[in-house]
Amino acid sequence: MLESLIAVTDFLTPAFSERLKSRLNDKEKLLYEAVEGVTFAEGNWYRPHHNFIVTASMLSLCFWEGLDRNVLMPAAILHDIGYSALKISKYGADWNSRDKRIAHMEAGAVMAADILKGTASMPAEVDGVERVEEIVEIIRTHDNCYIGEPYETDNQLYHRDADRLYVMSFSSFYKDFLNYLDTGKITSVEDYLLGRGLSFYNESKEEVVEESGNYKYIPFTLMTAKRLGDEQFRQRTEEINQGVIDMHPEHFAKYSKDRLLLEADWILSELS
Repeated sequence: MLESLIAVTDFLTPAFSERLKSRLNDKEKLLYEAVEGVTFAEGNWYRPHHNFIVTASMLSLCFWEGLDRNVLMPAAILHDIGYSALKISKYGADWNSRDKRIAHMEAGAVMAADILKGTASMPAEVDGVERVEEIVEIIRTHDNCYIGEPYETDNQLYHRDADRLYVMSFSSFYKDFLNYLDTGKITSVEDYLLGRGLSFYNESKEEVVEESGNYKYIPFTLMTAKRLGDEQFRQRTEEINQGVIDMHPEHFAKYSKDRLLLEADWILSELS
């Protein structure tokens, strides 16, 4: 089933990205295409789809919440570019590796600074070097929650919201579940959904953060992000109730295509 998910996601994502790029301004599109150029060669199959989801989510948050697009959109587009400098297996990074988290943030910050300062007119678009440094700092710290470090600014938290909206997207949820299923770490998709729900909705998570320093459990900062996240959980619950994991691989491939198309339509509809 994972191979089917990979094939369908790989096939559809370029078209999704083209639709998204039509909603970006010229400089955002230039950055997005720069990232496409490195991440398609990276070898991590879901990276282009992750970039699509996070960029579209941030554009939606900027639209509905009136956020600073000049800072947050470049940060969202470039945030994981550092993974192109690391060796990652076909089926995904070791998300529990603190060193890998830190390495990709540090590499990404350097790469982003070079791109922002070298792209035509980009420094003027973000009001000079000071704003470039703010973008770079978001990239340098965007996975702080996974290494036990807090976020220091509102914009860092807003970026975290957009990045987190990938977690419960169709491809992300099922790739992670199928990988865990293969390793024997989990046996039931219902239990996996419950675990995801606890990490997003556990009422005691603020206390968990305070007591343990585990910043993975911070709630969504923005109401728009929570609304979008709620809809993702509704969609995954509906799919599980329809028996998605019990489908024949051929049926799962068609079902995945249909759900990914619906998901893209929904995400892009949130941009206006």
